[in-house]
Amino acid sequence: MNDYTRVKFTVVPNEEAATDVLAALLAEVGFESFVQEENGMSAYVPQALYNTENIATVVEEFPLQGFAITYESETIEGEDWNAEWEKNY
Repeated sequence: MNDYTRVKFTVVPNEEAATDVLAALLAEVGFESFVQEENGMSAYVPQALYNTENIATVVEEFPLQGFAITYESETIEGEDWNAEWEKNY
């Protein structure tokens, strides 16, 4: 299975423009999917592409002024999503 890393970004203030720009920048370093959340967003990257230096650079060089961005990460074990879907439908 393919394991992923979920990085939860807290964006203050939490505005759609900021999370959209953040998602675009993270996509350039391998992140594949994004979920808007109450305090920011979660972003998912294959564990093989997870690189803390890339994330730190994106946050440090964030082009919009007036936003504070923090993050934390966790490993998400890969699952056979087709099998899960087939069990439920």
